[in-house]
Amino acid sequence: MLNHHKEVYLLKQVNTYLNFWEVGKVLLALHISNGAHVKQTRDDGMTAYFSHPLAVACFLADKEHDAVTVVAALLHDVVEDTDYTLAQIRQNFGDEVAFIVDGVTKFGCCKTCTIDKIKQATDVDKRVLIVKLADRIHNLQTLSGMKNLSKQAEKLEETRTVYLPLARAYQLDDLAAVIGQLIDEQEQRLEREGVRDGKQG
Repeated sequence: MLNHHKEVYLLKQVNTYLNFWEVGKVLLALHISNGAHVKQTRDDGMTAYFSHPLAVACFLADKEHDAVTVVAALLHDVVEDTDYTLAQIRQNFGDEVAFIVDGVTKFGCCKTCTIDKIKQATDVDKRVLIVKLADRIHNLQTLSGMKNLSKQAEKLEETRTVYLPLARAYQLDDLAAVIGQLIDEQEQRLEREGVRDGKQG
């Protein structure tokens, strides 16, 4: 039910600034993303995974990013995590969306390779990094859903040392500000929970 309300919200939001054809593409991306992720959950084991790309898309729509960016946000994990292919994205949504989704898709297990891939793609189209940063923002907002505190700390450290500097380097100052604030908030929470867990142990 929560996702349905968010879907309605997203469609109402994009209707305020996108044209009819573009809204249709967002609607199609909603349908495809929801179907592709239908059997998946987030790290807490309960929340539907689709809530994540939907939240990323809503965040970007609130800032009135173009249709390509919003559609790419909805589809940003389908190639990495489902059977939906980049060729299908290109066929249904065009080269720009496919390029952005490919740009944010992990390069195997090599984190350094993935970051290099994001940088190279961002040099061609800054929307690649915009989608990746919006993705990271939602991951930070829901970080407490990860059960392992050390993995939460690793995610925060990666964000501080990799993604925050990238946001600043590409002059995405509004996103950098949001990320910086979330890092501070989550580190304070981890400190509190670490102390609490230590006392319980």
